[in-house]
Amino acid sequence: MATRWDEDNVRPQCYSCNITDQGRQWRFGQAIDREYPGRATEIMEKAMSRTKNSANALQAAIEHYSKELAALEREKNLRWQRSPREKR
Repeated sequence: MATRWDEDNVRPQCYSCNITDQGRQWRFGQAIDREYPGRATEIMEKAMSRTKNSANALQAAIEHYSKELAALEREKNLRWQRSPREKR
């Protein structure tokens, strides 16, 4: 779980690649290394560690991405439909 929220490890994939082919991890790692040489090995080592994200770190990430989303909404003039339970 140490890499679940790692920005370099989060990319979109189609259902077939992600579920049926288990993320095509080898090709995914090659793509990461083309963009950031050596980063795939770092991510793999981090994934094998027992390190977990703290509640404080996750809360900070929520706040960071909430601000990023708000900035994109303003920049692109977007309106996202949120559920009543979502905080702003």
